[in-house]
Amino acid sequence: MKERRFLFGLFLIFIGIIFFMQMTGFIHLSASSIWPVIFIILAVGFHAGFVFTGKRPDKAGLLVPGGITFVLGCLFFFETSTGWAYSGMTWPVYLLAPALGLFELW
Repeated sequence: MKERRFLFGLFLIFIGIIFFMQMTGFIHLSASSIWPVIFIILAVGFHAGFVFTGKRPDKAGLLVPGGITFVLGCLFFFETSTGWAYSGMTWPVYLLAPALGLFELW
């Protein structure tokens, strides 16, 4: 039960940050820039699958794709909301995505 509240709290914080960034004008959201949220929801599903199975060692493999999809979802969300203006500077994040997934597994 505590894990569900924790994940729900993180979800609300994430949504609040997005709304704050939109209100300040840092990002501009439209219907076509929301597609990366699918990656983030998928990542939350992978992490929830690990947490709700009792954190068994045989289910730890769910953390690798969860970490990769979360980093890529955040990157794609940032890039689409800024019009891919920073894509020349954010390319190393593609290399960090598997690193974070493997770090979670470790």
